[in-house]
Amino acid sequence: MARILLLFPGQGSQSVGMGRYLWETYPAARDTYREAEDILGWDLRGLCLNGPLEELTRTDRAQVAIFVTSVAAWRVLKARGLAFQTAVGHSLGEYSALVATGQLEFADALRVVESRGRAMWTCGQRQAGTMAAIVGLSDQDVEAVCSEVGDAWPANYNCPGQVVVSGTLQGVETAGRLAMERGRGAYCLSRSRARFTAPSWQVRPRSWPGSSRRRRCAGRSWAGSSRPPRCGILNPTRSRRS
Repeated sequence: MARILLLFPGQGSQSVGMGRYLWETYPAARDTYREAEDILGWDLRGLCLNGPLEELTRTDRAQVAIFVTSVAAWRVLKARGLAFQTAVGHSLGEYSALVATGQLEFADALRVVESRGRAMWTCGQRQAGTMAAIVGLSDQDVEAVCSEVGDAWPANYNCPGQVVVSGTLQGVETAGRLAMERGRGAYCLSRSRARFTAPSWQVRPRSWPGSSRRRRCAGRSWAGSSRPPRCGILNPTRSRRS
């Protein structure tokens, strides 16, 4: 018998029109968007379906939109009788995986994601930065490029031959150009102003806007759920099933 794993996407997968088919076709999806809008207090569905892209790409909007659309898709599959054995999420997608496996309630996870995105957006406004995926170079080659540039750092080792770098706008652009000069280092700049590398943060985490609320939400979510997960969940940082 086939075993099914659910993989939930992270930031960068947003696009205008996302969730349109789900909204128009499945009551479970419509209920998910409406539940989210009751919590958020703004028109999430309108942003997902109609944009504009500039606003949808903002970290504080994109993270919420991706998370809610991911959960809507999972709820549709669940209503149609899909049974899965394991779930995993890429970065932001971990929150969707935690909801799907029953380890977080949707409402609590949404509040955490909202606060997380808003804090990251605010930090990005204070000190602008960006990200890029460098393709076709080894981890060591990318690290060497970043060391040479100085204002760019490896942020995520996606897979062999693909490393995401983060840093200042100029630093990441320079790293991308050097990578392309040295091989198959094609890269794509993230549209987000957020940066996800430790050297780039200039604001202490506890002073991020919404950080205390995020901790309260997270604490309530975990403390309020003593039941075991319905399915396994993979930790992408350790590749272990829990």
